[in-house]
Amino acid sequence: MIVLFSDGVTECRTENGFFERPDLQKLIEEHMCSSAQEMVKNIYDSLLKLQDFQLHDDFTLIVLRRKV
Repeated sequence: MIVLFSDGVTECRTENGFFERPDLQKLIEEHMCSSAQEMVKNIYDSLLKLQDFQLHDDFTLIVLRRKV
């Protein structure tokens, strides 16, 4: 799996500062069994909630999975 993302993903603000790469990695791991499309939607929805449903920067997240 390949995950590509813009800085808008890791610059989301939380109560404790910024949403960092380890936070994104944790979300990816939580949704590892989902399809690529579901993973993007779930991560996007999680970040929307963190941002009180107002993203303040661009948000690009691409997940590429190879079916075997």
